[in-house]
Amino acid sequence: MRGFEDERVLGRHRAGAVAGFGALDLIAAAFAVVVGSEQAPVLPGVAESALPVPSLSLDQVRRELLDPVVGCLVRERIWRELALQVRSGDPVWLVGALGVAEPRLRRIVARLVDGLEAVGDLRGQVESAVVTGLVTGLRLADLERRHVEARLLWSAHRAGAWRLCTALGDRESGAAEVMARVFRRLVPEEASVAPLLE
Repeated sequence: MRGFEDERVLGRHRAGAVAGFGALDLIAAAFAVVVGSEQAPVLPGVAESALPVPSLSLDQVRRELLDPVVGCLVRERIWRELALQVRSGDPVWLVGALGVAEPRLRRIVARLVDGLEAVGDLRGQVESAVVTGLVTGLRLADLERRHVEARLLWSAHRAGAWRLCTALGDRESGAAEVMARVFRRLVPEEASVAPLLE
């Protein structure tokens, strides 16, 4: 799945051309390059039980996962397969998985920072942390346990919330109290991940 680094691609997406973009904007640009390539990866079909998942292009995978009609078992199988592909070590699959998750990651960031005063430069920090949290989940999550999708998004949410708390704590006196208060507000009971799945 390599070979995306030709001059045409680099010419459109050089670092200078995307200066000022956030982490999620860069992921969206990279995802567009990957899915638009002649060598675009295809997620292998997952045939288990009575609910087989056909082979899908990554943009089809993203549409499937954003469709509320798609059932939990199908979502589980798709995310397990995506995580396994990421763990294969091919960076194209990491870009693909992040691109698939990008709309949800944007919602997570919005839930964390929207409505907070003086959030400005914090949004970029939170975006980066949310992405890092998802990458960590993709690489380390136990894929044999249930609720893979929810646990991956929870990993992203917690990482973003913690980064926001530490950043806000650094700006005010009584940092520990601020961090504890904000973190409690941003991270409710772990079972209540339904808003992250919307």
